[in-house]
Amino acid sequence: MRSENDPNAYRLGRIGPHYVVINRPRFGRSGQLPASQIVNGMKSTFPGMRFWLLVGIGGGAPSQKADIRLGDVVLGMSVLPYKKGKEKDNTFKITGKAKEPPVELLDVVTELKHKLDYELSLDQMLDTVLQRLLASQPDSQGALRRNYRRPSNDHLWRSDYIHGDNDCDCLHQPPNDTSRSIQRVQRDTEQLIQTHCGIIGSADQVMKNARKRDMLAREEDIICFEMEATAAMEAATGNQALTGCMSIRGISDYSDGHKNDLWHNYAAFSAAVCAAELLKCLSLKTVLKMTIKLTLEDLKIIVHSAVSGVDARINGRLNTADNQMKQLQAANVKIQESISFLDNFAENQKKFNESEMKDMRVACQQKLDESIRGLQRQAKIEAAKADYVTRAEWEKFKKQIENTAEKSSKLATVEEVFETTAELAECITEDVKGKRVGSVSSYFRFGSMFAGHARSFRGIDGGVFSIACNIRYSKLVAIRPYRFDFKR
Repeated sequence: MRSENDPNAYRLGRIGPHYVVINRPRFGRSGQLPASQIVNGMKSTFPGMRFWLLVGIGGGAPSQKADIRLGDVVLGMSVLPYKKGKEKDNTFKITGKAKEPPVELLDVVTELKHKLDYELSLDQMLDTVLQRLLASQPDSQGALRRNYRRPSNDHLWRSDYIHGDNDCDCLHQPPNDTSRSIQRVQRDTEQLIQTHCGIIGSADQVMKNARKRDMLAREEDIICFEMEATAAMEAATGNQALTGCMSIRGISDYSDGHKNDLWHNYAAFSAAVCAAELLKCLSLKTVLKMTIKLTLEDLKIIVHSAVSGVDARINGRLNTADNQMKQLQAANVKIQESISFLDNFAENQKKFNESEMKDMRVACQQKLDESIRGLQRQAKIEAAKADYVTRAEWEKFKKQIENTAEKSSKLATVEEVFETTAELAECITEDVKGKRVGSVSSYFRFGSMFAGHARSFRGIDGGVFSIACNIRYSKLVAIRPYRFDFKR
């Protein structure tokens, strides 16, 4: 069930022991703003994300220290917003702070690198995945082979060789003259794809300048350039040095004027396979220990989602029993996720200052009051239509709603907002054991389900929901896997 404000499309699946959700961005969307919008939409639909993997293509920055070639994969140990800084007379000083993935992902990279060096071969893994795709899609074998086979041409041109649009050696396959390209030692045919760990440079524009590429590689140790990671990391966990996101990039060009689309698909393919292998090295036990970071805005979304679920049943009509069950099951999953994370907030709310807590309370209470008013209107309408037998029950129900509304007007803390949200659901289910019929029966059943979960999630003290956040699976977002849909 997607959040009402989430325009994204997703593929759900599993890699190793981990459940994953992959976003499929619209073709042509790239850059910091779309990346931020995509992550925010994902957070509203899947608030239980443990971490994100940003998987796609990037431009390499080869040097004497890093023999990066087309088709290789870069694992971002940190991301530097290299365009954020101060312009001086003859220099530009970068002031943007580098952002790092969670330590759990940094640790597992070490294990992955060891396996790739001594046990696994990315080349063989790509071939295995491609053969599986060919077997499962016999009618698309020709297109799959064309799109995901490894191109044969890989030329690194000298930094002082400026690209010419009409007559450039890079436009010819193979080039007529390779004297202005850098000669490199050929790799072993079974180790053509290599992985590199280092700093990724991120900005809202494509890097197509070989001299600037070399300067940033030399001064900042950047080994790859891309356009989304900074915004995705900030959207994932706020403007913090340590984020819940890692960028994994397949090298499709050398960040110079000679770049083209020839290696795009293969580079995206290699990045996707490498990301899958990274997940297989990551234990489920480690993922379950990772903290789910919640901001005040995240909590507003969770409360909105929970209360809107009740609103939908109050104002909606379910056409068939089968459709009713599907909607209730989907809503049930959504509510379980929403309520689970309230505890995480309760344990970490000390980090918010008094002003932030007040803003949070006001925002949550406004949504809660809207739901209560909607419930009052519906109860009034149903009471007016009720027969003599059920009218008394409706009047009793209206008084219960009025009591809830009075409590809501006196709320002082975020915890009380959450508690009253649960009481609202309990109010809906009061005295409904087969006695009420008609159009309201569907939202009574939903209310019973909601209240049952609310009671089970409420702590011993009867106050704010307080349970251990124990999700049995991890969720991952591969934000930009380009056009390759990895088969899980």
